[in-house]
Order: sequence, then C-alpha cells, then structure tokens
Amino acid sequence: MPAEKTTQTFRCTQVQLYIIALMGWNFCLEQIAAFELFDARYTKQLINEAIAAVNAAKALKNIQQRNLVTSLNRNESIVANEAVCLNWQSLKRYIDKAYKGQTSKNCQKAAGDAFYLKAAANDWSSVVSLIENSTAFINEKKNDLMTRGGMPAGFVREP
Repeated sequence: MPAEKTTQTFRCTQVQLYIIALMGWNFCLEQIAAFELFDARYTKQLINEAIAAVNAAKALKNIQQRNLVTSLNRNESIVANEAVCLNWQSLKRYIDKAYKGQTSKNCQKAAGDAFYLKAAANDWSSVVSLIENSTAFINEKKNDLMTRGGMPAGFVREP
C-alpha cells in the first residue's frame, strides 16, 4: 500500500484510530470475497500489508516518548558543551603561556576564538566549529602547547 498524504482529520486519539483501522481491515479480510467483487484491488496481500502498516505505526514511539528522548539528548548535549567550553578556556590559557602578544591572539583565532561566545550559548553549529578548529590547532601545535604552554599530555584525548 503506497504511502499517501491524507487531508482528512479524524477526531479521535491515536490509539482509537489504530483500533478502528485494525477493526476495519480485519472485517475486510473476513469478507474478502465480497470486497473483491466490489473492487478487484482488494486482495489478501493488500489487506495484510495494511494491517502490518497499522501495527508498525502502533509500534512507533508516541509524541511524549519522542519528546522525552529529545529533551534528554538536549540536556546531555548542554552538559557536554559545558565541558567543551571549559576545555577551550584551558586551551586559551595554554596558548597564552606558549605564545606572547599578537602571536597569542592569532593562535586563539586559529583555535576557534570567533566561535566561543556562540558555542557557550549552545549554538550547535558554533560548537562544532569550535571543536573542529581547536582540535586542528592542538594537533598542529601540540608540542609547543605541552612544552611551553604547560598543557598536560592527558588534555588531548585520542578518539
């Protein structure tokens, strides 16, 4: 049964809709001979596929369950981002110790300074950019950051 967008609004709960749909398709299956005479498109295969589709829809998480998952993911992302921002502040200190003056400012820019404020406000594209830029900078300047900046070896976590 091809998926089609419906414009009909049913004034019932989702559970009631599933019950009504299953009752209708099961009745159709019981009366298949009469339905086939009415319209040849009604076949056991079509009806069984429709019943399977309703059962598959019933198995999907409801809106409350989906909202909970989204909420939990967002909360976990916010906590993880707090760690990212704290780590970036530590990186900034290591950069300041390893480099002086304008070189330090240029290194901070290369490490993602332009993305920090938006990342700290949970702008997710900025978070990704901050992570990418700081990771690339650390990989490129790791020796300087460790020897001159005091960055501990454990600061960089290998994936």
